[in-house]
Amino acid sequence: CGKGLYGVLGVARNDLKARDQAMAENFRMFGAPAAAFVFVHEGVGIYSALDAGIFLQSLMLAATNEGVGTCAQGALGLFRSPLDKHFDIPKQYNLLCGVAIGYELDAPVNKFQPEKIAASELMLPKRRA
Repeated sequence: CGKGLYGVLGVARNDLKARDQAMAENFRMFGAPAAAFVFVHEGVGIYSALDAGIFLQSLMLAATNEGVGTCAQGALGLFRSPLDKHFDIPKQYNLLCGVAIGYELDAPVNKFQPEKIAASELMLPKRRA
Protein backbone atom coordinates (compact mmCIF):
# COMPACT_ATOMS: atom_id res chain seq x y z
CA CYS A 1 0.00 0.00 0.00
CA GLY A 2 2.75 2.46 0.94
CA LYS A 3 4.74 1.74 -2.21
CA GLY A 4 1.76 2.54 -4.43
CA LEU A 5 0.84 5.63 -2.43
CA TYR A 6 4.40 6.94 -2.53
CA GLY A 7 4.39 6.35 -6.29
CA VAL A 8 1.30 8.57 -6.67
CA LEU A 9 3.06 11.21 -4.57
CA GLY A 10 6.19 10.96 -6.71
CA VAL A 11 8.35 9.76 -3.81
CA ALA A 12 11.24 7.57 -4.90
CA ARG A 13 12.08 4.55 -2.73
CA ASN A 14 15.64 5.77 -2.19
CA ASP A 15 14.60 9.34 -1.28
CA LEU A 16 14.59 8.95 2.49
CA LYS A 17 13.83 12.61 3.20
CA ALA A 18 10.75 12.59 0.94
CA ARG A 19 9.64 9.24 2.41
CA ASP A 20 9.93 10.64 5.94
CA GLN A 21 7.93 13.72 4.92
CA ALA A 22 5.24 11.56 3.33
CA MET A 23 5.08 9.35 6.43
CA ALA A 24 4.81 12.44 8.64
CA GLU A 25 1.61 13.37 6.80
CA ASN A 26 0.00 10.36 8.52
CA PHE A 27 0.47 12.12 11.83
CA ARG A 28 -1.00 15.34 10.44
CA MET A 29 -3.99 13.29 9.25
CA PHE A 30 -3.16 14.25 5.65
CA GLY A 31 -4.42 17.75 6.39
CA ALA A 32 -7.94 16.65 7.36
CA PRO A 33 -9.78 19.13 9.59
CA ALA A 34 -11.11 16.48 11.98
CA ALA A 35 -10.23 13.06 13.33
CA ALA A 36 -11.71 10.24 15.34
CA PHE A 37 -9.76 7.70 17.35
CA VAL A 38 -10.83 4.12 17.95
CA PHE A 39 -10.00 2.45 21.25
CA VAL A 40 -10.61 -1.07 22.49
CA HIS A 41 -10.87 -2.16 26.12
CA GLU A 42 -8.02 -4.44 27.15
CA GLY A 43 -10.38 -6.69 29.11
CA VAL A 44 -12.42 -7.93 26.15
CA GLY A 45 -9.59 -9.61 24.28
CA ILE A 46 -8.69 -9.92 20.65
CA TYR A 47 -12.29 -10.11 19.47
CA SER A 48 -12.82 -6.46 20.35
CA ALA A 49 -10.77 -5.63 17.24
CA LEU A 50 -13.52 -7.28 15.18
CA ASP A 51 -16.17 -5.13 16.87
CA ALA A 52 -14.03 -2.03 16.35
CA GLY A 53 -13.59 -2.88 12.67
CA ILE A 54 -17.34 -3.25 12.19
CA PHE A 55 -17.89 0.08 13.95
CA LEU A 56 -15.15 1.72 11.88
CA GLN A 57 -16.65 0.47 8.62
CA SER A 58 -20.09 1.75 9.65
CA LEU A 59 -18.66 5.15 10.60
CA MET A 60 -16.82 5.45 7.30
CA LEU A 61 -19.83 4.35 5.24
CA ALA A 62 -22.09 6.81 7.07
CA ALA A 63 -19.61 9.63 6.44
CA THR A 64 -19.39 8.71 2.76
CA ASN A 65 -23.18 8.71 2.55
CA GLU A 66 -23.09 12.32 3.82
CA GLY A 67 -20.40 13.32 1.31
CA VAL A 68 -17.59 13.33 3.86
CA GLY A 69 -14.31 11.55 3.16
CA THR A 70 -12.48 9.37 5.66
CA CYS A 71 -9.15 7.59 5.84
CA ALA A 72 -8.52 4.88 8.45
CA GLN A 73 -4.94 5.19 9.64
CA GLY A 74 -3.23 2.43 11.55
CA ALA A 75 -0.17 4.65 11.98
CA LEU A 76 -2.18 6.93 14.28
CA GLY A 77 -2.64 3.98 16.63
CA LEU A 78 1.08 3.91 17.36
CA PHE A 79 1.19 7.02 19.52
CA ARG A 80 -1.31 7.43 22.31
CA SER A 81 0.61 9.99 24.37
CA PRO A 82 -0.48 13.08 22.36
CA LEU A 83 -4.11 12.13 23.01
CA ASP A 84 -3.47 11.60 26.71
CA LYS A 85 -2.23 15.21 26.92
CA HIS A 86 -5.64 16.49 25.82
CA PHE A 87 -8.16 13.87 26.95
CA ASP A 88 -8.82 11.81 30.09
CA ILE A 89 -8.74 8.38 28.47
CA PRO A 90 -8.80 5.47 30.93
CA LYS A 91 -5.54 3.50 30.74
CA GLN A 92 -7.38 0.21 30.14
CA TYR A 93 -8.41 1.44 26.68
CA ASN A 94 -5.86 0.73 23.96
CA LEU A 95 -5.62 2.97 20.92
CA LEU A 96 -6.31 0.91 17.80
CA CYS A 97 -6.27 3.50 15.02
CA GLY A 98 -7.26 6.97 13.96
CA VAL A 99 -9.56 8.18 11.21
CA ALA A 100 -8.96 11.37 9.25
CA ILE A 101 -12.28 13.06 8.45
CA GLY A 102 -12.99 15.83 5.96
CA TYR A 103 -14.31 16.78 2.57
CA GLU A 104 -12.21 15.25 -0.17
CA LEU A 105 -9.95 17.47 -2.20
CA ASP A 106 -9.35 16.94 -5.88
CA ALA A 107 -5.78 15.77 -5.43
CA PRO A 108 -4.07 12.71 -6.97
CA VAL A 109 -3.32 11.26 -3.53
CA ASN A 110 -7.06 11.16 -2.76
CA LYS A 111 -7.67 9.04 -5.84
CA PHE A 112 -5.12 6.39 -4.86
CA GLN A 113 -6.57 2.89 -4.65
CA PRO A 114 -4.26 0.19 -3.30
CA GLU A 115 -3.84 -2.91 -5.41
CA LYS A 116 -6.26 -5.66 -4.44
CA ILE A 117 -4.96 -9.17 -3.92
CA ALA A 118 -6.84 -12.30 -4.82
CA ALA A 119 -8.84 -13.97 -2.06
CA SER A 120 -6.76 -17.11 -2.61
CA GLU A 121 -3.71 -15.19 -1.35
CA LEU A 122 -5.48 -14.59 1.96
CA MET A 123 -6.41 -18.23 2.55
CA LEU A 124 -4.24 -20.77 4.31
CA PRO A 125 -3.89 -24.13 2.59
CA LYS A 126 -5.63 -27.09 4.18
CA ARG A 127 -3.32 -29.18 6.32
CA ARG A 128 -2.57 -32.51 4.72
CA ALA A 129 -3.24 -35.66 6.69
